[in-house]
Amino acid sequence: MASRMIHLAISERIAERFDLDLMRFNLGNLLPDLHKNTREAKAISHFRIKREPYEDSKDPNYQYYDYNKFLQKYKDKIYDDLYLGYYCHLIADELWIQNIYIKYMRDKNRKKRIDQQRNYYHDYSRLNQIVKDKYNLKINVIFEEIEILEIDSRKISELKAALEYDFNARYDDLDLLLFNYDDIRTYIEEVSFIIIKDLEQKDLRYSRGEREKGYGKHYE
Repeated sequence: MASRMIHLAISERIAERFDLDLMRFNLGNLLPDLHKNTREAKAISHFRIKREPYEDSKDPNYQYYDYNKFLQKYKDKIYDDLYLGYYCHLIADELWIQNIYIKYMRDKNRKKRIDQQRNYYHDYSRLNQIVKDKYNLKINVIFEEIEILEIDSRKISELKAALEYDFNARYDDLDLLLFNYDDIRTYIEEVSFIIIKDLEQKDLRYSRGEREKGYGKHYE
């Protein structure tokens, strides 16, 4: 999965295009990872399809997270920017699996994967600082109770503490051991573009300055 800071960078890029309640949209974008430390709960919160993320598939319909299932389940609430943010998170994580995770973490040798995993989280902490500074990110998040069945809202306080840690942590050594930063930067920009196009094509939101009504008309 992409890190919280990377999700926020994508969220901010999307918000540049649409009139959104940024505080709720950002919260929605972070919610699926509330259960990242619990395997089963994480699978539920991400609407996971059962398969291995390092599986090499040439199937054009290959998918790891079923974001369209979330969209169908919460179609009556997708006008709420919190739910829209959640939906965008799932798309971003799907594209992370396809474009980043498989590239860097696909080795099926268990020992090599353990080493890769160690470097993976080392780089996450450094990328938090790099991405935060590059995109001038702030904690534009409202921490409030939510009603998404896949999420335990009691963990919102944990999210607040974790996000504050992400923003306050500073490292003198910003060298990455696993990732190439150009891949991460390209991922953020391309995923933002893909999600924007998805929202427009599905009429889930209109671009800034447009006056049309009826968000989500395809899902009424």
